Amino acid sequence: MNTVSKMALRVAAVMTLGAGFALAQPEINNLKAVVPFDFIVGHATLPAGEYVIEATPGSSIVQVRDAKGRVQATVLAEVASKPGDVNDSHLVFHVYGAKHFLATAWNGSTWMGKEFRKTAAERESEMAGVPERMTILLASK
Repeated sequence: MNTVSKMALRVAAVMTLGAGFALAQPEINNLKAVVPFDFIVGHATLPAGEYVIEATPGSSIVQVRDAKGRVQATVLAEVASKPGDVNDSHLVFHVYGAKHFLATAWNGSTWMGKEFRKTAAERESEMAGVPERMTILLASK
């Protein structure tokens, strides 16, 4: 095998490995939203403001970051079922009295969403018979 053939073989091997590593990098599935009310996600109560909901496909971990990029909450979530309009990015909140609980985050551009587990406070509100409403906020990628 001559030197040029060996070099071509090495370049091909490096390119193949590089492509494999690039494919292995998980795509981050971010949503941005301005939430006009205080809300609860996991064990954290967050003030009204601008947030990024960050989910990595294939992972059950979701992080909620504030406008400065600081992690405000890290929670476990499950894959959400597809909503009626899969193309609209949105956040769904369950509302009991004045308490807003983040329930679902859906990314319309990737058709992927996360459903958040009910907190003890949300289950307590349900059991107390507090009427439930739902609030849907449009979000952007």
